[in-house]
This record gives sequence, structure tokens and C-alpha cells, in this order.
Amino acid sequence: KRDHSKKVKELIAQAICLFTDQIKAGEYLENIHQQMPRYIIEKTKCINIKNQMYKFTLPIFKYFSSINRHKTPIKLHQNGP
Repeated sequence: KRDHSKKVKELIAQAICLFTDQIKAGEYLENIHQQMPRYIIEKTKCINIKNQMYKFTLPIFKYFSSINRHKTPIKLHQNGP
């Protein structure tokens, strides 16, 4: 028989490390694990995926925001009657 609790504890520990307030994160995830044990794996996977997306998109966002900061405003001229 496989020991699923070991994997769950590892996933929780990995997810906790991603938060600045690891105590609150640990309490939150342990609370989910106690109240809804079937959902803890999905919750920790979502946290890890969001963290990976953030690491990927943040440099792109910073790059484009720096480009927009240095652009000169474009004036639109309307040819009226």
C-alpha cells in the first residue's frame, strides 16, 4: 500500500515555502487538509502553478511596462471639415 500522507506533507511543505508568512500559510493549508482532505493535493498544485506563472510573467510585465514608460505620447490629429 502506498503512503499518501507522506506525499501530501511534502506538497504542503513545498507550498508553504512560497509564502512570505509561512506560519499563516501552514495554518491555512493544514486547515484545508483537515476539513477537506481530498482537495489538499489540488490546492497545493494550484499554488505551485500560480507561483511558476508569476515567475514567468513578472519579467515580461516588467519589460513591457518599462517600454511604455519611455514612450513619448502620440498625438492623434483629426482631419475635420
